[in-house]
Amino acid sequence: MSKLTTLTAIAALWLFSSCEDEIVKAPPVPEIGFVQSGATVADNSEDYLFAEIRASAAVGAFDYPVFFELSGTAAEDVDFSISHQPYEGASGNMLYMATVAQGTSTAAVALLPIDTTGPDRTIRIKLYPDQEGKRYTVDEENSEYILTIRNN
Repeated sequence: MSKLTTLTAIAALWLFSSCEDEIVKAPPVPEIGFVQSGATVADNSEDYLFAEIRASAAVGAFDYPVFFELSGTAAEDVDFSISHQPYEGASGNMLYMATVAQGTSTAAVALLPIDTTGPDRTIRIKLYPDQEGKRYTVDEENSEYILTIRNN
């Protein structure tokens, strides 16, 4: 074997063996869920209610969105207002988005009750899987938050 071939083989062996030690692994995908399962608030409250979402790990280099959907007997802009913009989900359903900021592990859904007449109403907030499928998973045991708006 020539000297050049031997040197090339040694350099290739050194290069590839040292790269194995330098492989950067992706951080674990955090699991998200609500901190509490719900709350009750008077419809004449002038304060926002914050439903806190917690991730199992802090976000790394970038913010990421957490998607959720609303349902229940309360109607948006009639019984409550929400500080999040609507977003059309992959299957055409209406979702909303909260943001877990870089370096943190929490986000919040902010709702403000509107004083109306009539019976008590509920808002069911359900965490929705990541639309890209790789930024987070949903803790199914803590995936829902029920807000009851009591008529006062």
